[in-house]
Amino acid sequence: MSQNNELDAVTLTMWWNKLITIVDEAQATLLRTAFSRIVTDAWDFSCALFDTKGEMIAQGRHGFPEFTGCMSFALHDFLSVYPPETLRPGDSLITTDPWIGASQINDVFFVTPIFRNDRIVAYAMNVSHSPDVGGRLLSADSKEIFEEGFRLPVIKLYEAGHPNENLFRIIRMNVRVPDIVIGDLEAQLAANTITERRVQEFMSANKLEDLDELFDEIWTRSDLAMAEAISLMPDGTYHGEVETDGFEQPLNLCCAITVKGDRIHVDCTGTSAQDKYGINTTWRWSFAEVAFGCICVARPGSPVNGATLKRIDYTVPDSTVINASYPSALG
Repeated sequence: MSQNNELDAVTLTMWWNKLITIVDEAQATLLRTAFSRIVTDAWDFSCALFDTKGEMIAQGRHGFPEFTGCMSFALHDFLSVYPPETLRPGDSLITTDPWIGASQINDVFFVTPIFRNDRIVAYAMNVSHSPDVGGRLLSADSKEIFEEGFRLPVIKLYEAGHPNENLFRIIRMNVRVPDIVIGDLEAQLAANTITERRVQEFMSANKLEDLDELFDEIWTRSDLAMAEAISLMPDGTYHGEVETDGFEQPLNLCCAITVKGDRIHVDCTGTSAQDKYGINTTWRWSFAEVAFGCICVARPGSPVNGATLKRIDYTVPDSTVINASYPSALG
C-alpha cells in the first residue's frame, strides 16, 4: 500500500464497499453470460475475492449463500496443488471434486490469480452449477460417486490465457449438452476476468502497490463484528434433533449448539450414518449450511466473509449422512 494513503474509517468503508461492488459486477457478468438456466433462472452460483493467504475477503451479495462456506476453504486446496510460484498471468484453475468444493460434482469451482507487477495481489473465485457432468442426472439412485459423472481434480483450464484444449475435448465428450456446458465455463472465466480488471483499476486509481493492508484490516474488522454479535447471545448449550425422510429408512439429524463467549460450536454427533444411496453430503457443504444459520441468528454488523466464519466451530463424525466418506454418492 502506498505510504500516501491513510486507512482511516471513511477510506476503509469506501474501499470495502468498492470491493463488494466489484464482486457484485462479476456475479452480474456470470448471470448475463451463462448459457444454462440453472444459472440464469435459479441463480445457482456465487463469486468472491480472496487475499494472497487464501482467505475470502469479499463475496457478492446476490449469489447462493451456502457457497460462501464452501469457497472459504477451497482456495487452500487449489494452492496446495498449484502454489503461487507455479502460477502465471492468464492461468485459471477449476475442480469439480465435491470433497474440495461443494457437495455435487456439478458445482464447478473456478479460480484466477490476479497479478500486478509480476506478483499475485489477490485471487478471483466463482462457483457455478454446471447443467451436466455426465453420469446420472442428479439421481438419488446412485450408490457411488463414480455413477454421478466425471470428477475433475484441481487442474488448469486456461494456461497463460490459452485454453487447455485437451481438457475441453474431454469435457465435451462426456456431457450431453456440450455447447451449454462450455458456454457456462466461459461465463465463469468472464466473471473472474471482470473481477481482475476492476481490481486493477481500483489499485491504479488509489495508487496501491498491493492490497495486503486493506485486506488485513477488513479481516480484523469482520472478525470483531462476528465476535461482538456472538457475545450478545446467551451462553449455553442448545439441543435439537429432527427425523427426515431417507431413501429406504428415515434419517436422524442431531445438533448441539454451544455458545460460549465470542464463539459458537456446533456438534452433530448422533446424526445417522451415511446412506448407500445418493442422499449424502460432504463436511464442507454441511458446515456451510450450519454457518449460514449461525450468521443469520448472530447478525454481525459487517459484510460476511471468511473471517465471519472463523468464529464457528463444527464437528460431525466421519461417514455420516452429512459428512460422507469417499466414494459415497452425493447427488
